[in-house]
Amino acid sequence: MASKRTKIWLIVAAVFGIILVILVGIGLYVGAFSSVEISEGIRGPYNFVFISVKGPYQLVGEKINQVESLLKENDVSYDFTAARYYDDPKSVPKEKLRSDAGAIVKDGTQTIDPLKYEQIPERFVVIAKIKAHPAIAPFKIYPKIRNYIERNNYDVIGPSLEIYHPNGVVEAQMTIHPVR
Repeated sequence: MASKRTKIWLIVAAVFGIILVILVGIGLYVGAFSSVEISEGIRGPYNFVFISVKGPYQLVGEKINQVESLLKENDVSYDFTAARYYDDPKSVPKEKLRSDAGAIVKDGTQTIDPLKYEQIPERFVVIAKIKAHPAIAPFKIYPKIRNYIERNNYDVIGPSLEIYHPNGVVEAQMTIHPVR
């Protein structure tokens, strides 16, 4: 017969094991263990409808939801939701961060007030893809993109565009050109 102390340790170990399994499961679900695929190529043009956002990048998800609601209310189909990020959150205060939250729509889509419309032109980009939650993806994607850009002696020109695919893949694109 096991002692009282042994039973307590078995219970503690079982609880710890259950917590560990839950945490690993959550990590797998949100993509914390997913790897980033990096490539480069030509992307665009895209027809982008959006709301401009000033403030923490955490606001972007809520604004994308607003754009989706407006598009659905007006029977406008869209291919993907997307966001454009202008500033590096490591060097710009949260309240001054600039972004656009929206969706990529079919050519010829009429804008819906208060949405803005812009055609993002075809351009040469570094592409990073990961199957992960949009809140996790940037922490995995951007260090890899920075390393790739430095290794290949590229300059970034313009903002980052993130496309959120329905299958859970987050694709980040950064417009680049070789350093002269």
